[in-house]
Amino acid sequence: MRSKSSPSSLPLIRRLVSTYLWPRRGMLALAVLFMVSAAGMTALFAKLIQPVVDDVMMRAARALILPMGLAILTCFVVRGLASYGQSLQMARLSQAVIAHIQNDLFRHLIRLDLGFFHKNPSGQLTSRVVSDVNVMRAAVTDSLAGVGNSALTLVFLCGVMV
Repeated sequence: MRSKSSPSSLPLIRRLVSTYLWPRRGMLALAVLFMVSAAGMTALFAKLIQPVVDDVMMRAARALILPMGLAILTCFVVRGLASYGQSLQMARLSQAVIAHIQNDLFRHLIRLDLGFFHKNPSGQLTSRVVSDVNVMRAAVTDSLAGVGNSALTLVFLCGVMV
């Protein structure tokens, strides 16, 4: 049970998503499209392996070697391109979000009272801003992409097994 003194992070997440992520929903949608494509190609590869093992290897269906090989090669190429597109799009998205946050932070720091800067050394402020930004960039890129890609791959692979 949550204590009364610890606030929920849900309002903060909502504000961050509505302020920084939602205006870039087109970039996010394109990244998700690439993510779905990569996950779909992973599942398609799993589906293509069954005829390779059953027909080509067990029944020696030599006529299927070239078409199945081309299908598997196409699957890998499309998956590679989709993974690259997703990584590139997520990096662009995280850079845009971080730049917006940095601009907002700079505007806030400029308006602060001079006493604030006497209490907090500029080197310490710079260090905190840079390290916090790197942590946020990693969180946006790695966690969103990793969780999304893994979840989609799991869903598609479960669909292939059924």
